[in-house]
Amino acid sequence: MPRKLIPTPAAGERLYSIAEVAELWAMSRDTIERLLARGELRYVQIGPRRRRIPASALDEYVEANG
Repeated sequence: MPRKLIPTPAAGERLYSIAEVAELWAMSRDTIERLLARGELRYVQIGPRRRRIPASALDEYVEANG
C-alpha cells in the first residue's frame, strides 16, 4: 500500500513527531513507524529524514479505526 503524503498541512495545524504520537497513544515508536510505512497514518515529509504527523491525520486514523 502506498504511503499517504500531504504536501503541506493546513495553516497553523499542529504537527507531531513520531515520539509524541507514540506517547499520546501509549504505543511504541516502532508501532507508529509501522502505521506510517503501511500508509495507515499520513504524514508530512520535512527534509530528507524528518516526518511529522498532522493533528488531522490522528483524528482521521481514530475515526477510521475506532
